[in-house]
Amino acid sequence: MRIKFIGAAGGSVTGSCTHFHYPRTGIRFLVDCGFVQGEGDFEAANTAPLTFDASQLEFVLLTHAHLDHCGLLPKLYRHGFSGDVICTAATAELARLNLLDSASHPSSLFTKDEVNRVRFKPIEDQPSTSQAAMFPVRKDLFVSFRRTAHIVGACSVTLGWLDDQGGRQYTVMSGDLGNNIRENLYQPLLGHRRSVFGYPGAIVVESTYGDRPRPAAFKSFDARIEALRELLQRELFDKKSTLLIPAFALQRTQEVLVDLVVVLKRHFADIESSTSPYLAPNRLYDDFSDGRWNKGAHAAITRAISDLPEEEQVLWADLDMPSGDKQYPYTLKPDSPRTFAELRALVENNRVHRPVDVYLDSRMARSMGAVIRKELLRRSAHNSDEFAHRNPELNDRLDAPSEEDFERLLESLLPDAVGQAPVIEIGPHTIRYVTDLEIPTRVECEHRGVIVITGGGMCDGGPVVGHLESLSTQKREVVLVQTGFMPRYSLGGRLIEIAAGNEPDGKKVNTTISIGSKVDVPSSLINLRTVNLSAYYSGHADQEGLLDFIFETDGRKQQDAAATPATVFINHGTDAARQALKAAIEARSARSLPEDRVVKNVELPAAGQKAYDLQTATWVDDEVPQTVEQLLSALLREQIKTNELLRQMVQSRSRPPATPYAGKKKKT
Repeated sequence: MRIKFIGAAGGSVTGSCTHFHYPRTGIRFLVDCGFVQGEGDFEAANTAPLTFDASQLEFVLLTHAHLDHCGLLPKLYRHGFSGDVICTAATAELARLNLLDSASHPSSLFTKDEVNRVRFKPIEDQPSTSQAAMFPVRKDLFVSFRRTAHIVGACSVTLGWLDDQGGRQYTVMSGDLGNNIRENLYQPLLGHRRSVFGYPGAIVVESTYGDRPRPAAFKSFDARIEALRELLQRELFDKKSTLLIPAFALQRTQEVLVDLVVVLKRHFADIESSTSPYLAPNRLYDDFSDGRWNKGAHAAITRAISDLPEEEQVLWADLDMPSGDKQYPYTLKPDSPRTFAELRALVENNRVHRPVDVYLDSRMARSMGAVIRKELLRRSAHNSDEFAHRNPELNDRLDAPSEEDFERLLESLLPDAVGQAPVIEIGPHTIRYVTDLEIPTRVECEHRGVIVITGGGMCDGGPVVGHLESLSTQKREVVLVQTGFMPRYSLGGRLIEIAAGNEPDGKKVNTTISIGSKVDVPSSLINLRTVNLSAYYSGHADQEGLLDFIFETDGRKQQDAAATPATVFINHGTDAARQALKAAIEARSARSLPEDRVVKNVELPAAGQKAYDLQTATWVDDEVPQTVEQLLSALLREQIKTNELLRQMVQSRSRPPATPYAGKKKKT
């Protein structure tokens, strides 16, 4: 078996694509085929010619549904691939949704018709096939999928084949590894990742966080819930801020939603705990000045007095008199028994019940959520008492006393992609799905708190852009809550820099920024504040988790079988991350722990270099003499490719001529 690293190698983090060639039978296939995202000239990389002949590929094994792993699948079919994409059922559905969404963008590299040509083949649809079970895909070639807890449906892939002597050999492709382990199921939705089974001769492992361990606080369910509780208390209740939470539609939105439900149920479920001052102090303007107050403060004062017992209301009956000042038109009457200090204390120190409305404004997240709900309810094929993906602690965290109660709650939290969405009530608070949301005004937010979870994790697209266009320069407290990676070039990254007030070199930000249709907005007008919770939600295992995946073994070694030493290939990481992980692997290997796997050597493959022959353990040119059978097979693949091109040409000629776009019609 020969392995060639096409993408996510040589210091790249995205664009996962690994080419396999099995000379014994002439089979060629891929594990993953994804976009390059946010690295170098990624647009050129994604449009560049393929470095292999797609028509020679028999199939693709897909680890999970993120676009940096599946984004170029339509391109394969365009260039002659006609095989199946083998993956879990969850990955098949989520990847199709992700690809269709990508195809809807004006700059997409492919069309929705091309996405619909992708032939996903879920392993669960095959008789007697399930996660972790080895099954044949071609002669002398077997695969199995094992849960990684990165996102729903994500799996590592184990390849099994026969070498030239007829011996069994195995290689593991990690895909992207999640964080949950059996002893610490701290992330919201998924069960623990599964270790490498047995003793493969080669392990290919990602290294996104290969250069650092994650602090303990970010690997704790309780710490994450406490961080959210503090955020809601400080910003939502004490300051009456509007919380804007851009989140990736695939799993991150659903994780944040579940956590908010937990926090609201545990800490703010009654009237006493969900209170705010009548008038929260605001950094953007002063409500009081020299014994006078403005219209906004007056509305709060009036409300505070109306909530007092009747015998106390009369004490404030003659408190105000217009002063003639347009900005501060109210003041105490000269003979009022009340003092200005008492007046301010009335609205700033006393508190009033303030329920919260959580809005989910993302069509894509709703579609993804419906698939995720179905998969969280899917039971294991081997044990009906276990679930294929679900975190076993999720029921208790959501306070669902029975499986039936849990299913009903999950159906309301993650409703179907179409149809009416229920309003979920948590004590005095509500959660609802919306489209085309107009965020309530600052005055309306005095009475009800607002949290908006919306599409567009990096703020470069999706509903969040419209919300930012409206809110970012308003005189109101708005907090942008970061739950995922926002690179510097993204709109989210730029807003974070502006909110922090400094560039990385320490110089004051003095620039302009474009937000939606607003062009060249001076950074001095941006009033957003930011809070970063992304470390709590990272879906990638840290260095400690990567080491455990490499060294820990699932399953017992047969007594008479030798424990095969492994060669480890590190991909999917920056050069610094790969080098650090390599050093950490070698250091742990040197300790020779009795339960650890033996690691023979560590390779840092470069993209597009020679192939690695897994049987001879050498880098080679991937050119071997072909048998007559293999040449006939290649001829058949070329004929299939020609037939497909002819079909496309006939289909193209049969289409009616396109009508030039004349803009949207006005509503009548």
